[in-house]
Amino acid sequence: MTDSLSSDQLAQALQEWFVRGSAPICWVQDANSGGVAGTARPLLASTPGSCALWLAFANPDRCLFDAFGTVCAAMLREKLTSEMPPLVFIDALDRAQLATGELADARLADMLHIAAEKGKGQSRVLVRSALPPPGWAQATLCLRATSTGDAAVDI
Repeated sequence: MTDSLSSDQLAQALQEWFVRGSAPICWVQDANSGGVAGTARPLLASTPGSCALWLAFANPDRCLFDAFGTVCAAMLREKLTSEMPPLVFIDALDRAQLATGELADARLADMLHIAAEKGKGQSRVLVRSALPPPGWAQATLCLRATSTGDAAVDI
């Protein structure tokens, strides 16, 4: 079932997802980051220890180093396993995805796997991508943009 959401409803849905922790990963399929980033900024600002990876503006190495202080896969995995931030926003993840939706960067895939394993309420990852999530991302709430610029939620 797919319901259309206005921009305000999208913001409300993302806020509810974050507060309730219904799924560790929320994947918003949208080519335009404006609405999602606008909603993510207050969530990031009000959540101590949160971080953002702005892939639209920098490559994964730079984003991972800025957010976590390392680009080494093993060190990143260790850090995220022991102290995953309460909220991670990954903007423009499609820049690190293959056409199939799979992730071309194993470190980003690890981050999503770790968030999914930690489960509800531990930490959450908000993703904005023009592409759908990889097939293995099962613990995911998926929101999609419609041609009108509004959003639709897959229930």
